[in-house]
Amino acid sequence: VVTLFSAESQERILVANIVNEITDNLININWVGSSGLSAYPNLSHNMKGWLTEASLLTIRLKNCAKHFELRVLNEGYRNVSSLLNDLEISDRVFIREVMLLSDGVPMILGQTSIPEKTLSRHRWLSKLGSGALGEKIMDLSNVQRSDFNFSFCKGNSPILKKHGIDCKTNEEGGLWMRRSSFLIQNQPLWVAEIFLPKIKEL
Repeated sequence: VVTLFSAESQERILVANIVNEITDNLININWVGSSGLSAYPNLSHNMKGWLTEASLLTIRLKNCAKHFELRVLNEGYRNVSSLLNDLEISDRVFIREVMLLSDGVPMILGQTSIPEKTLSRHRWLSKLGSGALGEKIMDLSNVQRSDFNFSFCKGNSPILKKHGIDCKTNEEGGLWMRRSSFLIQNQPLWVAEIFLPKIKEL
């Protein structure tokens, strides 16, 4: 069972750095398209289903859980995430990081990167609160989404273990991630999602 911390106040203090620490310590981030998934024979059918899910992950998790929670970890202007460092992003970036929990168990870490120019046109993106970005976007017109890119990274490090995430519980022995971009009225943003080990049990 993935248990982060016993005291909620302590959990919120420590959990805020999980995404940073995980992405900074992953080994060999190499993004591939959907055809590249065939290079991973150990990828289970269930895990592939989560990775390639075209509808909203929040809705799928809600359907799997008695209690779903979207927890905002942190948000604000930061350097471009290591999950996007192969892209040419010159603008300042507003980053929002969330954790999706199913019945209290962390399942997915989400990171949204919004260039300053996009945010200046769509101020509501910085005022989502505990709302899900995808559920807001699906109600908009003139929105385009790219195909997914995927990456599998070894990450069974002390950093992960410190936060109660042990990749050895994952049959593949690491963490799967995906990313995509959105254009909202031709203004871009990027969404990256890290699938935590317990997701394979859903």
